[in-house]
Amino acid sequence: MLTVLRAQPATGRLVIKISPEIDRWQNTAADIELRAGDVLTIPRRPSFVLISGQVYSPAAITYAPGKNAGWYLQQAGGPTDLANRKDIYVIRANGAVVAPRSGAGWWKGTVLSVALRPGDTIVVPEKITAGSTAWKEALTTAQFASSMAIAAAAVHSF
Repeated sequence: MLTVLRAQPATGRLVIKISPEIDRWQNTAADIELRAGDVLTIPRRPSFVLISGQVYSPAAITYAPGKNAGWYLQQAGGPTDLANRKDIYVIRANGAVVAPRSGAGWWKGTVLSVALRPGDTIVVPEKITAGSTAWKEALTTAQFASSMAIAAAAVHSF
């Protein structure tokens, strides 16, 4: 089984966290192995934050240091009446996701209180009012995939 799994091509993005000090991450989990055919792309640092989904004015807004997701959301006109305000999430420029329920333990803040970084994307999903659970999950997955594609396209265009 292990041989079969190793033979399968990996798909998608791999989030890695590295720093200029190679000695600090060499031989750790961040020190990934590249194989023939692998492509390592390090995009230019974006100077914007994307806001997509159910907002009045989806946009790329110039990054402002120290501003949180709530501030950027207001710059895009805020959520529409069709927005699912409870499930707003942030996709970090490195691909990591800050979800509404990711704050656990002592931190009880909302996603909107998270300080954003250049290249982050705020996604405001549409409120699902009817349908089966499977339909809701399919729609949520489609919204997430669409947001990731928009974020990737925006980052690659700079």
